[in-house]
Amino acid sequence: MHGHNLQLKLLLCTIQAVASFIQLEPKVVTVLRDSAAHFNCSTNESWDVMTWLLDGRTILTISVQHGPLGSDEIVSTLNHSTSALSVWELILMNAPFKPIAQEVRCEFLPTKTSRPSSALFVQEKGNVSILEGDLWAQEGTLVMFHCQAMGWYPSPTVSWVMSYSTVDRSDFNTSDLQDPDGLFNSISVLQIKAEMSTTVECQVSAAPAHQTNSVKLTVGMCFAVLPKTTQDYMVVIAVTVIVCTVVLLVTLVLILYYKRKLTSKQMH
Repeated sequence: MHGHNLQLKLLLCTIQAVASFIQLEPKVVTVLRDSAAHFNCSTNESWDVMTWLLDGRTILTISVQHGPLGSDEIVSTLNHSTSALSVWELILMNAPFKPIAQEVRCEFLPTKTSRPSSALFVQEKGNVSILEGDLWAQEGTLVMFHCQAMGWYPSPTVSWVMSYSTVDRSDFNTSDLQDPDGLFNSISVLQIKAEMSTTVECQVSAAPAHQTNSVKLTVGMCFAVLPKTTQDYMVVIAVTVIVCTVVLLVTLVLILYYKRKLTSKQMH
């Protein structure tokens, strides 16, 4: 009989342990920097104080009697509790960037054995640009484009599109460099043969972030030599000024000559 009672007590303890729970959902959250991340902590156990922690730092304290007692500026909370279940939602606004997973945890007092946690991944959407801008090229010549993706996390994927068709990866190469802040800077170099006028687009993505930049490639039968630098423009301007000055001087001389000749005829 004593053994039977012991087994019954163990069974009741097991049932009670299974029936009670503490949950934190979702287990993994991925957002862009400065976006909002949402977490829900729920339990059917009794408690006095709930504490939310981000990487071990307390960002929110909730009293079962008085509600939120104090919180970090970057968080807010909503109460979804019912008579049978305590459910509090943490809204982490303007999620701070770190190049590693950040731990979000909810804890209860009196101390509970279960301390569930979730992983927060914050990504950074950088910028993208094609350094050359719009280009004019002679038909049949080789043209090079450089796509620069700055300030991304994680390391982005770079692809090229021409005339609505994706460029084969063998036609370009991409290199990445991670800066001291953990952000990635990428340079992708595309070299093509100028065959027809088209739009050249560089696409950069690190899900859920996506950004593009495009330029126009104009292909002609002959190559027009255009000034490429400020110095070249200055030379062109200087030559233009000299030519205009010479023409003006010649015109003045001719006017004076004919005026003098006309005056001489009138005197005779």
